[in-house]
Amino acid sequence: MEDPNAHWPDIDIDPYPNPSYKWVPFCYICCSGFTTVPGDHSLGRDTYSRPNASEITYTAHELEDLHALTYPGWRTLFRLIMYDPKSRSYKLSGISQNFYPWRKFHAPWNENDGLISVGNYKRIWRQRLAAPKLVQCKENIEKQSSLAGYLVHARCWREFIRVNKWHHLTKESLGIVSRALRMRCLKECLYIYYDDPVESFLIMEPRDPMGMTSVRRFVTRCRNRAKYKASSIPCSTDSWLIRLPMELQYMIMDYLSYEDVCSVLEGIQWTVDKGYWKLRLNLNLFSEIQSILHEDLDWRWLCLKLEVLERSQAGVDRKRFFTLLEEIAVQYGLTETIK
Repeated sequence: MEDPNAHWPDIDIDPYPNPSYKWVPFCYICCSGFTTVPGDHSLGRDTYSRPNASEITYTAHELEDLHALTYPGWRTLFRLIMYDPKSRSYKLSGISQNFYPWRKFHAPWNENDGLISVGNYKRIWRQRLAAPKLVQCKENIEKQSSLAGYLVHARCWREFIRVNKWHHLTKESLGIVSRALRMRCLKECLYIYYDDPVESFLIMEPRDPMGMTSVRRFVTRCRNRAKYKASSIPCSTDSWLIRLPMELQYMIMDYLSYEDVCSVLEGIQWTVDKGYWKLRLNLNLFSEIQSILHEDLDWRWLCLKLEVLERSQAGVDRKRFFTLLEEIAVQYGLTETIK
């Protein structure tokens, strides 16, 4: 693949301009740091069974899916929002994975690429890796003399784009979003220093609304149920409800609350096609479930478990996080300027 930047130096990647962060690097969306330990990079027992689990290169979407249900593995994946002073334009990198001591951050030039183990494979990927100077929050990224950038968690970026319904960002739109994110961090003093207390991790502490262990546990149990055919759905008891067309049955189910659904299912052993339960899932709140929709699972069981989780404190925390993402767009005028 040809290097998209003609001025990119044709030398070894190690001396590229990428000095150590003066402060702890952090995500400009969630304000949480990138501190990780080796165990955070584990894909998990279920994920390792995937055919592509041992690969090094992926599409960005595939790499996100690998860590969609691992905790806190999603924090290890990042993108770089970069500014090129020669072309005077913004660029979003692909997804890469950081490792301790998280001093240097290299990522694919192509935003649709994903790469892990950059340290071992950077010579092979040299012409496809971006290694910008990492700017501090108070620095003007557009006044740098060389390629400059900063970090966001890959999943934070994906959810930020998703909840605000921005399907595709042009270079101009990316610049507008970038200025808003940096202005927010600067105005609200959200940047994090080494000597700051834990409370500085404003959104992610003490609970992590993105890495919900309950979701992972439910999916693991649901896979085990499918493996051992542990579905608890018997035949329906004869009732006027089951004689209705399926479309009407679905409409009735949609109007029932979680408690009422459980009562009806228990009372007459009402069976509904698993396709309905997939449609009933709140994928806006539990977007990580999209990565397993192709699996043959007990979707009724999983759907009802997630509806309970949605009403828990963990569910409330995640809703709050998504609300904050929407408020960022509103507060900094992004909803009017980006369509």
